Amino acid sequence: YVNGGGKIKIQPQFDDAFPFREGHAWVKLNGKWGAINHRGKITIPPKYDQASVFRSGRARVQRDGKWGLVDHDGKEVVPANFDDIQNFHDAFAPAKSAGKWGYIRVNSRDGKAAIVFQFEDARQFRDGLAAVKKDGKWGFINSSGVATIAFQFEEAYSFCDGYAAVLKDGRWGFIKKSGAFAIASQYEDAWSFRDGYAAVKQDGKWNFINSSGTNSFGRQFESAWHFQDGLGLVLVDGKWGYVSRSSGKMKIQPQFQDALPFKNGYAAVKLNGKWGYIRRNGKFKVPAVYDRAWTFDGLGPVKLNGKWGLIHDNGEMVYGG
Repeated sequence: YVNGGGKIKIQPQFDDAFPFREGHAWVKLNGKWGAINHRGKITIPPKYDQASVFRSGRARVQRDGKWGLVDHDGKEVVPANFDDIQNFHDAFAPAKSAGKWGYIRVNSRDGKAAIVFQFEDARQFRDGLAAVKKDGKWGFINSSGVATIAFQFEEAYSFCDGYAAVLKDGRWGFIKKSGAFAIASQYEDAWSFRDGYAAVKQDGKWNFINSSGTNSFGRQFESAWHFQDGLGLVLVDGKWGYVSRSSGKMKIQPQFQDALPFKNGYAAVKLNGKWGYIRRNGKFKVPAVYDRAWTFDGLGPVKLNGKWGLIHDNGEMVYGG
């Protein structure tokens, strides 16, 4: 752990680690992935070749080149039989078999397709619709597999806050569930709406727009991420800082070499070549002494001397392998 002076007392020992989600974190030991809880107890034995964070009680896992889904207890709720799989949302999970994507229903033990494997790519269902790719173009289908928005886009994201970001004729815009454009395709790049705003790139610069397409902050950034915990991560003059969603002003001045969005009141940031965790006031809660850090969610995954461990917000190393 790290004492008040930032001195390392217990060395991390994991080969790799993911952030905590839903009380569990995936860690890599001897080349295999397993999961631990906040007490450091192994809840899923290290036996998978790849894994991803838990979402809605499920996590993607890969074994012998095939993907499935496990629950918090390690039970394979969807057997690892697929070429690829995404997590469930709105009762469906996109899955890939024999080179094509389709959808299976939640807790489908046999992996039988609820929507036939026919698409070149597919995203999660959100707001009752899913973005899918067919014959080189993206459109949207409903839960019956019927195309409700024609295949016409070069790229498309899932609906969020009632809008979907789509790429048409080389420019990004936002459509409504009817398929009509709410904000015309005009941007060089775009992120999905989150908390009422979307980050968009125009004339080489990023900003945030509201649902009417209005530039809400009156300034431009070199890069920008979506808002989380009321703060948006932005790049100014090569440094990362945080802008307030409520005021539109810089909450934490750009000063970091790298940074992640806030979650649960903390953000991982890189200063002078090392990573630590800051509070919403911009002050360090955990000193920047680590080679890498991921999002804090009850515990913070940190890397030191090539190994990963998990720390409390006081810097104490809870579990190092």
